[in-house]
Amino acid sequence: DAAEGRVNFLCGSASPDGLAISELETGRFIEVNEGYCRLYGHRREEMLGHTSVELGIWDNPLDRARLVAELKIAGRVREFEVRSRTRDGKLKIIHLSAETIELGRKLCLVSVLHDVTERIEAERALRESEEKFSKAFRTSPDVMSITDLETGHYLEANEAHEKTFGFQREEVLGRSPLELGIIGNPAMREKMLEQLRAAGAVRNLEVEARNRGGDRLTLLTSAELIELGGRRCVLRVANDITGHRRAEAEREQAV
Repeated sequence: DAAEGRVNFLCGSASPDGLAISELETGRFIEVNEGYCRLYGHRREEMLGHTSVELGIWDNPLDRARLVAELKIAGRVREFEVRSRTRDGKLKIIHLSAETIELGRKLCLVSVLHDVTERIEAERALRESEEKFSKAFRTSPDVMSITDLETGHYLEANEAHEKTFGFQREEVLGRSPLELGIIGNPAMREKMLEQLRAAGAVRNLEVEARNRGGDRLTLLTSAELIELGGRRCVLRVANDITGHRRAEAEREQAV
C-alpha cells in the first residue's frame, strides 16, 4: 500500500500545485514534487530529510501545530489557508489540503498546496480601489451619479448631487431623473445617450436641469459608460455653472 501510494504521488508530480509527503509528528519531508520545489525555490535534495520548520516555510510555525491538531481529529483538512515563505523570504498565501496516511508504520500526511497569493492580492487591491473610489465619489464637490443605461434609474448619487438638486440619496435611488423632474430638456438627454452608445463617453456637454424647487440649472456634464454587475451603467460628473452663465448673461445685458 505504501509503495502504491508513493507511485501515485510521483505520477502526480507534474501537477502545477505543490504535493508533499511528510511525517505527521516531525514534519520531515519524505517526498516532494516539482510544483512544491518551484513554489518555495528549494531543490528536492535540499528538502528531503528536513522539516518545513527547519526550511523556514511556515510564516507562523504555530499554523503547523493547528494543522496537525485538526488532522488528528478529522484525518483530513481542506482549503486550510496559511501564510508561508519562499527560500528568498517572499510571502505566499497558500490553500492547503491534507490527509493522513500510514507509510512504514509511521503516520504521515499527504498535502496539496495551491498558491492563491495573486488572487488574494488582486481581491485586496480591488477592495482598496473600490473603497478609494467610494470615498472620492461621496466626498467629491462635483455632482456625481451612477444610473442604469437602459432605464435611467439611479443606482448611486453623492452628497453634491443631494445639495444641487435638493433630493436625498434615498429619494432618487431606483428612480430616473425624468421621473424626478430633474431633466430640463429630454432631447438633450437623448443626444447624450446617443453619444455614449456610439463613443462610450461624453465630455463637457452643457445640460439644462431643474432642482426640486423648479429652479433652472446649467450643468457642464461629462459621462462615461461603465459595467456594474453585468449591466451597462452611466457614470456622470457635472459642475454647476448656473451662476457663471447668469453672470455672463447679466454682463451682456449691461453692455
